[in-house]
Amino acid sequence: MQKSIGIFSGKGGVGKTVTAISLAAAINGFGREVLLIDANITSPNMFTYLGSPHTPVTLNDVIRGNKSIEQAVQEHPSGIKTIYSSISFHDIKQTDFAKLGEVIREASKLAEFTIVDGAPGQTDESIEAMKGVNEIMVVANPDLVSVTDALRIIQAADELGISIAGIVLTRVANASHEMDVKNVEQMTGHKVIVVIPEDETVKFAAKLRSPVTYAYPDSAVSVSYKRLAASMLGQKYEPSVKGRDEAGVFTNLFERFKAK
Repeated sequence: MQKSIGIFSGKGGVGKTVTAISLAAAINGFGREVLLIDANITSPNMFTYLGSPHTPVTLNDVIRGNKSIEQAVQEHPSGIKTIYSSISFHDIKQTDFAKLGEVIREASKLAEFTIVDGAPGQTDESIEAMKGVNEIMVVANPDLVSVTDALRIIQAADELGISIAGIVLTRVANASHEMDVKNVEQMTGHKVIVVIPEDETVKFAAKLRSPVTYAYPDSAVSVSYKRLAASMLGQKYEPSVKGRDEAGVFTNLFERFKAK
């Protein structure tokens, strides 16, 4: 059965795009076909995390009717299929957000799982992207401002009748000032489906232009995203006992970056 999941947040900078990329790569790692779409048209940055130097056909081209969805699909070395949005200001101005949901629904036919990185906040862009998915996950940090912003996204989804899979609580450092899971769930009215720890491997994976779950498969953040993916698939997942050495060359690069 084909399924599309939107990743949304009340504001930028909370780990939304990292979550979309990491979850897509984790699901793909379990042997499932995954399509990852950058639907953040006004400020696309999936490109910067995955490092595609040449994007001849973008989501903008498909929305404008200049190209087919199939022509926009690329494949990342990690194995996930991708559709990028254009970083051109001219292309952004010429793109009609009203067609976004329709295009996402059509693109979702190309893979078993489609992960959509939506725009942050309650904009026309984010609302239209929501209309194209089966359900959404809301990304938030464990602080009052972020959770309050997330609540607004939840309310917008409720008005549209879109199912909410739960809260992805990211960048958790277990500091005394952070909200705990119970408080986040009480405030939002939704379950926290995964807690993602603050983890420096995310930064180094971005430098490698690779999903962290692919570059550093045994890091704490990767294990968390893999557990989420496994639960979505109804599979069991046990972290490797060998630890970070299984990452091979990526481990060596990570240590080199740390030394700088």
